[in-house]
Amino acid sequence: MIAADPSAGLIYYNLAMTQREKLKDPAAARQTLKDGAVAAPDFPGVPVLLGQWFEMDGYRSQAFLSLSRALVLDNSVQIYALWRRVLKGPENPMAADVMQDPDMRRSSAQSMKAPAAKLDEGDFVATDARFAPSYAAFLDATDGDTSEIEALVAQVGVIIDALTVQPTDPKKPAFVSQQYVPFFAALKQKNYVEPFVYWACARAPVQGVREWLKAHDAQVKEFRKWAAEYKFPTPKAAGKK
Repeated sequence: MIAADPSAGLIYYNLAMTQREKLKDPAAARQTLKDGAVAAPDFPGVPVLLGQWFEMDGYRSQAFLSLSRALVLDNSVQIYALWRRVLKGPENPMAADVMQDPDMRRSSAQSMKAPAAKLDEGDFVATDARFAPSYAAFLDATDGDTSEIEALVAQVGVIIDALTVQPTDPKKPAFVSQQYVPFFAALKQKNYVEPFVYWACARAPVQGVREWLKAHDAQVKEFRKWAAEYKFPTPKAAGKK
């Protein structure tokens, strides 16, 4: 079925769901989604599901890249919520009432420990380690005079900066290093981090976003046109692990 219509992202999506939920084969399901992301790069369902599974399985940087790509294609509130959850880093075990204290929140965010590194999807230990401190910086900024959206742009910029200088093993390149890192490296080079973040938050209850989007309509359209015309690697070039 896939061979007959390799660009049909929904087919890959459905097959991956079957492999993970019914056949209990998460590795095969993840590979199917990778194949789908290469064959149908403009189908948002694939990077959404891939991002969710990456996060569930302990691959934070990979989850961020996949969900960020999904948001470029579809800035729904549901995808935005998943993306923001990844940006917060590992779940904080502290009680909600304690976390109301700004100093306690910052201390906890800075001390959060990531789970043991998994390297089969690429060595992203260094970039995974940036999430907790970048979230602590986000909290610091929003406790001051910086708006949530401005602090978020800065946080996303830190993560993208780290990812775009992430070394890759040429003998065993990670899927996200081939498929998504070049896209976000180009996005950064084009100075589209800011319009991307505002676009990602367009349907979320984040103050100041709609006003910025209206005032920068031409810049947002330019970013979206560039993203729509971006040429991803061909299926043959991207290959498999």
